[in-house]
Amino acid sequence: MTDMCVAVANYIVERTNQYNDGKAYSERISMTCKRLQKLLYFSDVKFMQNNNGASMFKDSFYAWPSGPVIPSVYDEFVQYQNGEMAPVGGEHSPITPEMQLAIDDIFENTIEIDTFDLVEMSHIAGGPWSAVYDPHDENHSQVISKEDMFKFYQARQILAKA
Repeated sequence: MTDMCVAVANYIVERTNQYNDGKAYSERISMTCKRLQKLLYFSDVKFMQNNNGASMFKDSFYAWPSGPVIPSVYDEFVQYQNGEMAPVGGEHSPITPEMQLAIDDIFENTIEIDTFDLVEMSHIAGGPWSAVYDPHDENHSQVISKEDMFKFYQARQILAKA
């Protein structure tokens, strides 16, 4: 896992925790590993849209049953499944203003979207995940091409439902 994956995941977790601070339980965003993965994916797509196809990450997304996943980030954050997360410790690269812009855009536009709806959005017919997902591969070894991600979403509103 690259340092940037952790930095971006930590930023998303911190944004979520700040948003949830002082809110009633029913008004909080439930942050799980599944939701984190979808926010990483859509944030990277948004970043690609804003930066001519360049990705935030060296790491690849893989086509898992619940949608695009960076396995090493999953392994790092899987311990948090109760709706609350904490950033992973250690020193990490700072995210750039361009990264922050993409992440913040996705974060703000997904506050009221349920995690399972985000999963469905990542499964969009003809999209990068659906093009490579193989339900018979128990290892979930299909890499989602960054080029395919960019081409598919280049002129699409990311969070538009099919």
